[in-house]
Amino acid sequence: MDTNERLRINEENTRNWVNSINLEDSSDTLSVVDSIVESSIFESSDSESESDDKHYRDITQLSTECTDLEKLTQLVSKMPPPSFGNVSISNSNSVVMGNIIKINGNIIINKDGDSVDTDNVASNHNYNNADIGSEKKIEAKKRQVYRPACLIIPRARWLAMDPLEEYNAIDVPTDLVIISHTATTDSTEQAKNIGIIRDIQTFHIETRGWDDIGYNFLIGCDGNVYEGRGWGVEGAHTFGFNRFSIGISFIGTFMYKLPTPRALTACKNLLKRGLEEGYLTPNFKLMAHRQFVSTASPGGKLFEELKTWDHFYDTPSGEVDEIFAHYKNKVDSKTEEGGGTTNSK
Repeated sequence: MDTNERLRINEENTRNWVNSINLEDSSDTLSVVDSIVESSIFESSDSESESDDKHYRDITQLSTECTDLEKLTQLVSKMPPPSFGNVSISNSNSVVMGNIIKINGNIIINKDGDSVDTDNVASNHNYNNADIGSEKKIEAKKRQVYRPACLIIPRARWLAMDPLEEYNAIDVPTDLVIISHTATTDSTEQAKNIGIIRDIQTFHIETRGWDDIGYNFLIGCDGNVYEGRGWGVEGAHTFGFNRFSIGISFIGTFMYKLPTPRALTACKNLLKRGLEEGYLTPNFKLMAHRQFVSTASPGGKLFEELKTWDHFYDTPSGEVDEIFAHYKNKVDSKTEEGGGTTNSK
């Protein structure tokens, strides 16, 4: 049977079905829904007539020459909205209940006895988010993530040896930072800087006889900050002042050139992080290694750069001795109370 013949038979069957319904009889009207559900017109796409459904989908495809089409329209307008379990559909068109469901219009979803009306539920699922069971729209609050002023590469990343002895603790926050250079080669590559730091640690332990690498932190020309002994512990970088200072050393020799801009920025960010996390006092003093002992460290060029930084403290002649006496008195008073430390190695 070809498509045209099948369409003609369907039109005739529909016309006879419409004529058989008494619109004045409510019982006939209420039974229409059941009749529609059982009708082959609403069969799902997995029926035997799947190929014919491509040519005949709904009643709107009936010939406009059907004289009873107006009567059918009146009948459909009097039907109550069909319900399928907890889903009730009204004021909608192009709705297919089956393996594929397309809904244009309002849909009412019953959840735990409460009705929620979601507007404009489209087939592409681009619908407004509704707060089920509540009219209040809840907006997710973003948690503020702490981001430190700089990242510090931990000892494990540069394969540090464990210290031979436990570190001595120092007062926190600390009010003195001493800048030096390592008097070695420098590099803008992390792998080479790691090799340099490991050589420095070996030299400090095996040749100097110290318990670990002497610096609290090291700054590479690759722009990274490398953890030495870390915050809040005594280093071995400036004899006589290790007990009350943090020692930061730039990797390289900077007599006639500056570290890279990335390295200078990394050091400034490390100092900023020390302030933010409470390891440095708000008015800490930033000084150079050569201001305490007879040495060229941190190099003439870098020393001139440090003079332009915030917190730099330029000591007049002889004042270093006064600073040493000040800190020594503080340490001696703690020693008498049983809380002092010895100069680190």
